Amino acid sequence: MSEQQSINEEFLYQLISSHIRELSKDNLSIVSKKQNISIHELNNFDDIHNHGNVCWNLSLLVKIESIQIIFGCHFNNSAEKDLISSRYNIGADNKASESYYKLFGEFCNLTGGGIRRSIYETFKCISSAYDNDKSVPQKMVSQFQELMKLKEKNEADCWVLQWDKQYIICYSYISIGDDKVDLLIRELSDRQITKMVSMKGGEIELF
Repeated sequence: MSEQQSINEEFLYQLISSHIRELSKDNLSIVSKKQNISIHELNNFDDIHNHGNVCWNLSLLVKIESIQIIFGCHFNNSAEKDLISSRYNIGADNKASESYYKLFGEFCNLTGGGIRRSIYETFKCISSAYDNDKSVPQKMVSQFQELMKLKEKNEADCWVLQWDKQYIICYSYISIGDDKVDLLIRELSDRQITKMVSMKGGEIELF
């Protein structure tokens, strides 16, 4: 791979990654009804410890032709209760046990749908917009060290969505097949694309 090709590919991944960050912030605001959510960097493993105990993970795989994007979030019980309390206007201790799955499932669905629609609207070389995507809740395993290693190699991204004294940690993995990378890079150059078309929400079924 030439140096210029490497630079172009890095720009492509950064373009998609930064757009996913903005989608996540906008969609968390939508599902939680909170307006003061901001994006913060998560640069190293120590930052995660500074943010306290993170115990749940919800993730979703978006497939568009040979493009695969995993978007997910890690959150603790305190953030979960605060968001649910805001969303449903109930006391934090009176939430239904399934409410967290409904709220964060909707959050992942909206973000995954926004990713799919934005890519489809931004790049004309994408001809297929719909595949089956799945979102499955699970007890979080210790994977942050691996995540930070991937981020250092520009193979993953992770960031903090914060409001008041609460937060969740979001991440994305982007994999693009060799057959599609060159087409996307060429389109970036030919059409002078500098940002993604913003498409909020989408229709992705939650299993």
